[in-house]
Amino acid sequence: LAEQLEQFMLGMFHKLRVYYLAPLVFRDACIFGTGVLKLSIGHDNEIHLERVLVDDIIVDESTVPYGEEPLEMHHVRRVPRATLIRLYPDKEDTIKEASNSRSLYGYDEPYRNNDMVTVVESWRRGPKGRHVLAVSSGVLSDTPYNKDGFPFVAYRWSPPITGWYGQGLAEDLLGFQVRLNELNEFIQKAQDLFAVPRVFFDASTKTFKPQLDNTIGAIIPYVGRPPQFFTPQAVGSEIYAYKEQLKQSAFEFAGISRMAAHATRPEGIEAGVALRELSDNQSQRFAIQQGRYEEMFMQLGQKLVELVHQQAKRGRLPKVVAANKFSREIDWPAADFEKHRFTMRIAPSSMIS
Repeated sequence: LAEQLEQFMLGMFHKLRVYYLAPLVFRDACIFGTGVLKLSIGHDNEIHLERVLVDDIIVDESTVPYGEEPLEMHHVRRVPRATLIRLYPDKEDTIKEASNSRSLYGYDEPYRNNDMVTVVESWRRGPKGRHVLAVSSGVLSDTPYNKDGFPFVAYRWSPPITGWYGQGLAEDLLGFQVRLNELNEFIQKAQDLFAVPRVFFDASTKTFKPQLDNTIGAIIPYVGRPPQFFTPQAVGSEIYAYKEQLKQSAFEFAGISRMAAHATRPEGIEAGVALRELSDNQSQRFAIQQGRYEEMFMQLGQKLVELVHQQAKRGRLPKVVAANKFSREIDWPAADFEKHRFTMRIAPSSMIS
């Protein structure tokens, strides 16, 4: 049974495009601090996995001072009004009365003429939990929710000291980036003002006529000393050196070498053993992030099994066709064992081969 569950999990991961969405979630965590995957059963009674921007997830951080699982979670999104009416035909009047939504990210102009509605999907876990879907004019769906967790799997680049939302690599490097932006603006202004060609001529020259063109072999008569062409240096070399030092400090703070960022290797390192050692040193710097990334897959697998059990109780037994074009059925009632009776962990494939 455990082997069948493992095969089923691999098949579902492929079907749900987990290995495509997971790197996007990792990128979200680097930028925003938290990346989120949402696992749910759609209106077609099929299992769906989607990437959710963390700005769409609302958690009352005052209730989770130590980063524990919150009691409530809310998912805010914008949905076309016609789509909502098609999904909830019995709530057509409520949907039509709902006010047009604004952009969730401050870009209102492209959405001004779109008939979009803000939909809030909320979960409250516990013995008296509820799963509610609502718009501004009323409730579209309200059903019991008896699960211990939520249909979200979150990956955080750095867990917060307090609260639920993580801290991203972009936030860690914010101070470096702000200073680099200031230097770039300073250098740009200095180059525009000073690093331009200038021509100096003797004011006592009587026959000088200011002229400058691109004529080849032009002959320009002059009396007195010839003009001098001068292009001054915009800023001192210390400014450019300081800028490079800031960039190097940012690389070191993030734990990324420039060789890794540019996909290059040091001169003289050609042997496979030396390359593996170099890669191991880089990987050890991010061992904690790697562990959390692996844990995300574990949580996703566990929630996926729970969701499949939910479908099995409704009489829908999911099947996954393997690469060799055959399918197997799993005895899901027998697989409905309690959580405290088993554990899941990441292991090298060589241990179970």
